[in-house]
Amino acid sequence: MLVFVPAACLVLAAGLAVLITARSRAHRARPPRWDTDIRSTYEAAFLTGGPRRVAQTAVCALIDKKALRPDGTDLRVVKPVAKGDLEREVMTRIGDDWHAPVSTVVADVAGSAAVQRIGYTLVKRGLMWDPELHRAWRRAANLAAVLAATVSVTTLVAIVLTGRLGLITLLVATGIAQAVVAMLRVGRSRLTNPGRSAVIRLRRHDPYAKQGNAGRVAVRGPEALDDAAVRVLLMATAAGAAGTSATAGTGSSGTSTGDSAWGAACGSGGDGGSGGDGGSGGDGGSSCGGGSSCGSSCGGGCGGGGGD
Repeated sequence: MLVFVPAACLVLAAGLAVLITARSRAHRARPPRWDTDIRSTYEAAFLTGGPRRVAQTAVCALIDKKALRPDGTDLRVVKPVAKGDLEREVMTRIGDDWHAPVSTVVADVAGSAAVQRIGYTLVKRGLMWDPELHRAWRRAANLAAVLAATVSVTTLVAIVLTGRLGLITLLVATGIAQAVVAMLRVGRSRLTNPGRSAVIRLRRHDPYAKQGNAGRVAVRGPEALDDAAVRVLLMATAAGAAGTSATAGTGSSGTSTGDSAWGAACGSGGDGGSGGDGGSGGDGGSSCGGGSSCGSSCGGGCGGGGGD
């Protein structure tokens, strides 16, 4: 018992120290002032549904422009015209065949650098936690909780076996430690409090509701679409996301390394969700038209454009 009590206290202290350190790192990374203005449909999409919602919004923007059309479970290019980084990303992922499975396109676009930049811009504005620091914070909280529970169970066993009621004090200490862990831990959502407030305002006022399918998907998700063909098409990609990653972006369903940082769904509707794009899916880039193939004319062939 002379060794058990100090060792138990050391374990509790170590767990709390790791948790407090991880929490402090996440808080220190936040900007001193928050900017809660939502500047585009893509920012709205990232906040409400994460990278996958952004990809769905970009697909809808191109469908609204008649550049793409649903073809069963595929997307088919009608005209190779794209405006801005995200629309060009969609066209590039479709490739030279001018058609591709929508699930593959959405997953690939969700993991692209253009989409990931939106998330990091929202981090800089104080609306979302940095994904790596958020992940470290959650792991530290889980570790501290496991350590406290282990000490609690071990102490109970020691009391039963030895009959030393003085160990009840240690049991109380573990209870306090567990309460502290519960207070300091962070949820699955990567939205900060200002980010949650921004999402509430988005859903209450829905400033993009009149901007076609892209605006509705950005704020409400695919289920809000009136167009049955597009709704079914994108709902299939949402179902795919549920099978590969948890809301809050704990998993990865894209094929690029960027998707592993944020996860496929990390906005408020998931956990999940800066680009300077405006309107219903378009940003400040130049239009991409013509060319002999979708991949070359709307992907690498169109430089410039605003960052997302």
